[in-house]
Amino acid sequence: MRYRGLAAALLLAASLAACSSTPVGVVASVEAERERGEETTPAFVQANGGLYSNAGLSDYLDEIIVHLSDSASIPAEYGQVTVGVLDTNVPNAYTVQGGDIFVSRGMIALAADESELAGALAHELAHVSSRHVAKRQAATERLVSDVVRKARSDLDVGGSLSRKLSVIEAGIGERLDELSSYSSQQELEADRIAVGILETAGYDPAGFAKLLQRLNDWQEWKDEEAGFDRMQAQAELGLKGYPDIDDRLAALSTGDRSTPTKGSGDRLMALIDGIPYDDVYHGGYIRDRRYWHPELAIAFDVPVGLAPVHTGMLAFLSSHGTIQARLLGKGVTLDTIPKIESDEMAKFLPLQSGKINEFPVLSGSGTIRQGSDDVPAKATWIDLGGQVAIVYMTVAGSDGAALDRLYTDIVGSIRRVDPKTMPSRRFHTARRSASTDTVAKVAASSSFGKQAERQVRLWNGLTKDEELHSRDWVKSIR
Repeated sequence: MRYRGLAAALLLAASLAACSSTPVGVVASVEAERERGEETTPAFVQANGGLYSNAGLSDYLDEIIVHLSDSASIPAEYGQVTVGVLDTNVPNAYTVQGGDIFVSRGMIALAADESELAGALAHELAHVSSRHVAKRQAATERLVSDVVRKARSDLDVGGSLSRKLSVIEAGIGERLDELSSYSSQQELEADRIAVGILETAGYDPAGFAKLLQRLNDWQEWKDEEAGFDRMQAQAELGLKGYPDIDDRLAALSTGDRSTPTKGSGDRLMALIDGIPYDDVYHGGYIRDRRYWHPELAIAFDVPVGLAPVHTGMLAFLSSHGTIQARLLGKGVTLDTIPKIESDEMAKFLPLQSGKINEFPVLSGSGTIRQGSDDVPAKATWIDLGGQVAIVYMTVAGSDGAALDRLYTDIVGSIRRVDPKTMPSRRFHTARRSASTDTVAKVAASSSFGKQAERQVRLWNGLTKDEELHSRDWVKSIR
């Protein structure tokens, strides 16, 4: 079975939320797109760690984006494009509806110099100048509209709403590859446009190619750490929309270039110093395969075979399905949740009461409708003392037993912890002081164990056998 429910639901929600002033499937005007961006961007920011506050870093990014914008054909209606920093260690950059750009602190920390960071921003500016977000929104609406039109004969008047949505969702699932291909084409186009923006602005586009290669290396490391192929899992879930790294590097390849005039890393390295390394997921962060939540004073294991993803809930992706968790609000207890969770609980009846460690719980098994399939699912409501969390498991593949073991390991590992003892790590940067500064020496001061030298090379932009003498600055994590 090919599981498409999550992506299909997102597509359906996107189409239903389109601006009412714009006909379905038509590219919205810049004004309409900006209005929609004002409505949707806050939720996007919240789902991606919130905003990271650093005035010096914000000023630096503003200067770069203003300089790059002078070399990009941005529609005047957008005004000056702004850049926000997302409080997540996952290296990425985004363009949202309305033309604003966001870059993660992880992407900033991954850059070795200004030309690399400028490359990421130029790529996003290319999305703005080409109006890719509005065009993708229109393409999504056309796909959903086409599916609804073709499925109309199956949507009998007497059918339930869930039945109608299931038919539509299943049809979207059959067509998601079209949208993924469309998104990949936009990414490659943005890469090609970024080359021109960078050259005109005085940056060497090779810097962006280096950043993309390092981003791919980071992804491979995270896949190994998680214990599965994330890209394969995303493809199975219908979430893949990025071209292969080789195709992207080819799109950045150009002929003779003028001598770059910008690209020093001195100011960037000074600003990276002190940036948190650990990623933030809904108020907590992951370190050493443990999720720590200072406010709730709890921690739980993140078993091998799971990788965190940023969504509206705390979510973990595996090759077998997904595990998600959300808080139901302060002051909620197991006695009161039936009033606010009655529809959800009905899917998992009968519920079993019990305890996990010192926490009272309710748990049950059932099915959730995903497209045209009834997908096996489990849920556990956990009373954390003044607040209840619900943890879901949704099986995507045939090996539900494997996901069930991961789910059991997570739920069974929840413990009270002292917030004062929760670990945290930060990036530290310094000029290379002497030839004695080696990869091995820097690695010895980190907490990555067997992965320490690999991490030093990754974050410093070094090849497998390269030494630190090729870098003026050294990044370390401790």
